[in-house]
Amino acid sequence: MKSLGRFFVICQGLIPLFIVFTFTKNNPESKRFKKTIINIRFALQDLGITFIKLGQLLSARPDIVGLELSQELRNLLDEEPIIPFSIVTEIIEKESGMPLSKVYKKIDHEPIGTASIAQVQKGMLLSGHPVAIKVQRPGIEKVIQNDLPVFKTICKIIDSLTPHSSLKFSYLYQEFVEWVTNELDFSVEGKRADKFRENMADIEGVSIPRVYWEHTTKRVLVMSYVEGLTVNQLLNIMKNQHAPTLYDVKLDYKINPDLLIKRTVESIAKQALVDKFFHGDLHPANIIVQKNNKIAFVDFGIIGSLDAEEHAQILFILLAIVQDNPEALLKVLQSLIVSDLSKEDLGKLHQQLADELHSLHESSGSKVGLNHFISMLFIISRKYSMTYSKGLIIALKTIAQIDSVAGQIGLRSSLIEILKPEVEKCMTQMLSSEISKETVYNSLFELVEAGKKLPQTLTELEKLINHGELAKVKNFSSTPSTASFLQTGVLAMSSLIVSFPIVMSAPVITSTYRNIITIATPLLLFFVFGKIFEGRKGVN
Repeated sequence: MKSLGRFFVICQGLIPLFIVFTFTKNNPESKRFKKTIINIRFALQDLGITFIKLGQLLSARPDIVGLELSQELRNLLDEEPIIPFSIVTEIIEKESGMPLSKVYKKIDHEPIGTASIAQVQKGMLLSGHPVAIKVQRPGIEKVIQNDLPVFKTICKIIDSLTPHSSLKFSYLYQEFVEWVTNELDFSVEGKRADKFRENMADIEGVSIPRVYWEHTTKRVLVMSYVEGLTVNQLLNIMKNQHAPTLYDVKLDYKINPDLLIKRTVESIAKQALVDKFFHGDLHPANIIVQKNNKIAFVDFGIIGSLDAEEHAQILFILLAIVQDNPEALLKVLQSLIVSDLSKEDLGKLHQQLADELHSLHESSGSKVGLNHFISMLFIISRKYSMTYSKGLIIALKTIAQIDSVAGQIGLRSSLIEILKPEVEKCMTQMLSSEISKETVYNSLFELVEAGKKLPQTLTELEKLINHGELAKVKNFSSTPSTASFLQTGVLAMSSLIVSFPIVMSAPVITSTYRNIITIATPLLLFFVFGKIFEGRKGVN
């Protein structure tokens, strides 16, 4: 009976709002839409912990709910009453299986942080090492597990009421279940921290807290305590001191904002562009500034990972951005478009990208930043039917978050100029530690030029053939075997043309492989044209 009452409360709170959202999201400037996204935030807040976590997920996924709602949901309050220290003690002792005094020399009674899922206490192990102890709220897992079936039913109802909507709530449900399940298992966060710690070991001035696995369980996470001030705390100090920028703040130790942002960018570039595994929630509370301009990352609840295709996409998007190259950016975005664009639309898209990119590079200040530019990419995705993958979305959002932090602290340097050498360095590291930057870039621009002359898809290739521009061949595709062999040959040939300049310039490629590629290229060329003429002969 209780669950039925909860069902009706959630239905009443969410279904009408999300239906209105679905039918008004294509008109984001309307008063009704703006009021609706604010009301969705209030509704999620009022419905409790499960839906606060849902809102946090959606704030990181503009590809699911759109840029406007994802930004509005960043304002969700994630605060809960303090867990009494007696209950904290009970939970730690139950999870460790021994009295507190057998593990800890001391634990502060007042928490250093509270949130919907957990509370964090500062303590000290018997060894003398200071630690941060993250303790899961009692009963939180049961609350969420009880809400999930209700949320699943509501997702089905909304999908049935909006069958033609691009926003599928059943997909949203699956995403949320996976994410919140990981959030409730602190050992998952610990493993992520270990991986980041290993990957960041060679980055100067960047640290990841150590996990004490002998004291960590599913509901208690024990990590080394990180001294310093969060960026959130620094922003509050700026406000209290009436300091316009972080450069003007008076602290016990000196801070160089340029170096802090440089190290943040360097670490994220390495994570995303080399490791393909990166911190996906770099808001000001998750970046800690230490003495000597060192930084530390905490809270690994949201991470991003990239597959090979996503990795190539984000690499070339960032490369095009830092090089102020709208043509190259257009090429990448075209691969994300699910339907063909007319030449007129492609021209408009190119012009918009060119205008925004040039403004980004000419601003040298904070009027037009990467945050604005990335927001524009999300907005045009709706207009031109682009589909961003999850990994690509989180990567772009993370770059936008860094730009947002840079703007809030009043960074005087250009973030583009800080990002540019890091993208170039990661590109070089990815290909070969021995390839010079000049060799890589010469090859990449040859790649772009070659790509302009190639048909972008097999459909375009067929159009060229049918219009007599490649060869005066008609209806070659009527022979399945010929079409199949031709498609294979064209794909292989295109791959070789695209990769040839980079591969052949790399010192790490042995002479044997160079010989194979050198021989294979003309053979494939001969094969493709042979199949074209074979098709022509069959038609005649």
